[in-house]
Amino acid sequence: MGLSLVRCPLCDRRYNVTGIPPGTKVLCTSCRAILTVPGNRFVAQAPFWARLVPRSGPAQAVCALLGGLLLATGSFFIMREAQSPGAAPVSPRDMGASPIVSPSPDPTRDGFLANVTIQKDLPPEKYTYSYPKLGEESPFFLVGEKNLDVNLPLVLHSFEATLPKLAEAFKVEFGEPLGLPKIQPGTLLIVVYTRRETYEAWWRQAFANPPLRPVSGVYSYLERRVSLLYDRSLEQIEAGRTREVLLHEAIHEIIDYYARQQKESARPGAWWFQEGMGTYFEGFIKTAGGIKLDPEHGSSRLPMARELLAPTPAGQESRYRPLASLLTWNVDDIWKDWLGKSGTADNSAKMQKLEYAYAESWALVHFLCHASNGLYRPFFLEYFRSELNGRGGWHEFRRLLEKSHPDLDLTQLENLFKDYILNDLAKQD
Repeated sequence: MGLSLVRCPLCDRRYNVTGIPPGTKVLCTSCRAILTVPGNRFVAQAPFWARLVPRSGPAQAVCALLGGLLLATGSFFIMREAQSPGAAPVSPRDMGASPIVSPSPDPTRDGFLANVTIQKDLPPEKYTYSYPKLGEESPFFLVGEKNLDVNLPLVLHSFEATLPKLAEAFKVEFGEPLGLPKIQPGTLLIVVYTRRETYEAWWRQAFANPPLRPVSGVYSYLERRVSLLYDRSLEQIEAGRTREVLLHEAIHEIIDYYARQQKESARPGAWWFQEGMGTYFEGFIKTAGGIKLDPEHGSSRLPMARELLAPTPAGQESRYRPLASLLTWNVDDIWKDWLGKSGTADNSAKMQKLEYAYAESWALVHFLCHASNGLYRPFFLEYFRSELNGRGGWHEFRRLLEKSHPDLDLTQLENLFKDYILNDLAKQD
């Protein structure tokens, strides 16, 4: 029996797991990633026909001569058939609406092995695997739930056309300035569910809580995958919302990937940063050539952001959350303080307030990136680096602000931020 090897997709280190039962989770000692021992991963012995190949020189020469004669004869008949009249070519229109063919899982592709072996709930008989074709640079690969009522190849093709643009936009705006390395093709997993019951069953298993019905997509930091519900009826009502959710959650996955390479602390990141980045990259516009990502100008959060500082009726709390409060949230606060254990928001007013918090986080990232012709972008990039290292948060934000802009305190920055909301964002289309 040959060696049984497993490769870490993050640091490329290989481990000998011979004799360890399949499904056992092991820790990568290099990057601390969790790996799962796959089944049937051993170096196969030589096939039986290899024993029939002669080893002496004269015998091998005779075999080569016979093989050449057989090859020439076969080629003659193949070429004669190719010259005879054949069936009329099939028009692409007659081949159906599926623009792609989803290949069988290929465990030799970069990033594919680890994702498949740790996802026990995605059997190929129920899911279609669609990872980047050879030569493509997208760091994502998609797995879609088979459903006769949904044109799954068309849905996956639409997403595959959008995700590389997201990766490129992130690379240009943040990846290159921060010196982040390229993510290998097919490393980041996105699962597209086409049935609500399957999506909600996954949610219960992943989070040990009832699903939140308004949430149609989420990035699981534990499983390191995006799970997205493609609801055909909802897509017809809310055109483009599914794509926004896809872009939003995929950014969480990209940032988490880089954070796991550099993190010096297990402390959760700042909520405003995570959601501000997610909402920032939701922005896209439709053009004649397809989808164009435009984080600076296109976002569905803009209308709510404009309302943050609008007068509120007597007795109602302000929609705007002071930075001293917004900057102190972490990613757990949303579940603990805003959403009840019943799986639904405590009430509609609380959910609406949460939506305004998302809009404010988007506005803050937009302000730090674009206000005053990018005056605060170097500061934001430094804070971004701290988030990747696990040092982000309220105190780090203030420390870096004082370092980058010693003449500006948090109160002054907040006043500039409010002015940006009232004036600059109000002028955007």
